Amino acid sequence: MGIKNRILVAEDEEDTLLGLQKTLSRRGYSVDVARDGLEAAQKVKSRSFDVVISDLKMPKIDGMELLHITKDADKNIAFIIITGYGSVSGAVEAMRVGAFDYINKPFSTDALLGAIEKALQVEKEDISGQKGQPLMANILRRQESEHTWFKIQEDGTVLVGASKEFYEKTGEIVYSDLPFESDKVVKGETCARMIKAREQKPVKLISPVSGTVIKVNDKMMTRPWLAQKDPYGDGWLFAVVPSGLKRELQ
Repeated sequence: MGIKNRILVAEDEEDTLLGLQKTLSRRGYSVDVARDGLEAAQKVKSRSFDVVISDLKMPKIDGMELLHITKDADKNIAFIIITGYGSVSGAVEAMRVGAFDYINKPFSTDALLGAIEKALQVEKEDISGQKGQPLMANILRRQESEHTWFKIQEDGTVLVGASKEFYEKTGEIVYSDLPFESDKVVKGETCARMIKAREQKPVKLISPVSGTVIKVNDKMMTRPWLAQKDPYGDGWLFAVVPSGLKRELQ
């Protein structure tokens, strides 16, 4: 691995904390630990880290507050949330305000390592020359081959929709099968399915970006035909917090 990447793990469950420390250390990472949010906040302010992995619910300072403290200390630290059942909405909100990703308990080693490696890859791309070059917002980008479009918002989230040509080709849509909030979508893979009038076989839509869904256009669930009237405006399908968007745009 060369120079060790520095990771801080904040977790109040002792067994989970020690397990994560052992797993990550074996993989060659330099691992520091904190048993509550306050201890983690003190370490973030006084030391340098590449990644912070934090439970969402912790004593003294919770994961959301720790996220704000971490970003104030160094906005380039990748922040990964660990969340239990019933707290996904909190994790999604954390992504809205700057968390890189979240993983649900119980999680596999592969899921954890995958999130870390993805975060470090994005950081590496920034260091190589893209840092400080914000992606232009409010420009509609069309993916002709996939019949989809996406638009980066001012807050960094991305709207995704189907193109006018898609609706012209498929005809009347009577049902939209869209992802749920907190679902992950992957560029090049199916992100939604549309049912055409008088046909039961769904038409697949391919996602133009990767990320975590944070909002779904409810109108498209109940009145999908409205998208045909305004596919690039009110007809958007869902919004995501992107992961690796700069790399995907390249």
